[in-house]
Amino acid sequence: MAKLRSKRVTFGDYIEVDKIAAAEKFVNDKGLSSPTKYLIWTSIAEQRTYIFTGSKQNWKLYKTFICSTGKTKTPTPTGTYALTYKVPSFGQNKGYCCKYAFGFIGTTYLYHSIIFDKTGTYLLENKGVLGQKASDGCIRFSPDNAKWFYDNMITKSTVYIN
Repeated sequence: MAKLRSKRVTFGDYIEVDKIAAAEKFVNDKGLSSPTKYLIWTSIAEQRTYIFTGSKQNWKLYKTFICSTGKTKTPTPTGTYALTYKVPSFGQNKGYCCKYAFGFIGTTYLYHSIIFDKTGTYLLENKGVLGQKASDGCIRFSPDNAKWFYDNMITKSTVYIN
């Protein structure tokens, strides 16, 4: 019988089975806490965001999304933050559209969809990149994953980025 190599975690993107336990061990060993039932960890090295449910030292992986973080010259800030506010979209007045945005540092850094034209209809050229550093510091998801994050995450949830 073939060895199970990946597993779908509730929703989200595929992850190697061994990585589930490693991700849980990582956040639990960090002693991270959150005032909500969710903890979000974005790994810049892996270009992946992990969403956990539970509580301090008892976090269980719930979902994982491939993402894109900031380019080398426009890096995503590292550290511990909290989700602060959300907006259905932004950028239209600048000629583009990011959907399903949830901020973690003021109005400057957000989790949001890949980038579309200002109508939100067509993906802008080279703006749909996921799995590599591509943004100006925000964290980009696929449209489906961005919508799930927007619809389900709770303001004040802890965000850890390294």
